Amino acid sequence: MKKLIIILGLTSLTGFAQAGHLTATQVQQKATAITRTMAKELYLNENEYIRLKAMNIQKLVALNAILENHGNNPALANTMIQEIELAYHKQLAEVFSTKQMQHYLAWQQASKTDFTSFLTE
Repeated sequence: MKKLIIILGLTSLTGFAQAGHLTATQVQQKATAITRTMAKELYLNENEYIRLKAMNIQKLVALNAILENHGNNPALANTMIQEIELAYHKQLAEVFSTKQMQHYLAWQQASKTDFTSFLTE
């Protein structure tokens, strides 16, 4: 059920992101949904939740900007998205415990819920 909710929430990003037009309100809503799901899956405390939500907002804003500015150049956009993803994972490692990070990576791999991939479809 959780995976279905995640997938539904994240796939809803695709329509907005393909056009490259997420409003500030949409970014907030998407970041909140993604962060809540991750918090439940990873058993985050309040401080971790707050930091993760800020990171998710930052990531969505960056992804949206890439798609708006470089959507006509998929190779460049993909390279830039990979850089964003790498930076995001480094930030996660600073926030999460080793156990949470391992759980996140396993959960992400098993559920295929990396929201970056949904944005680039």
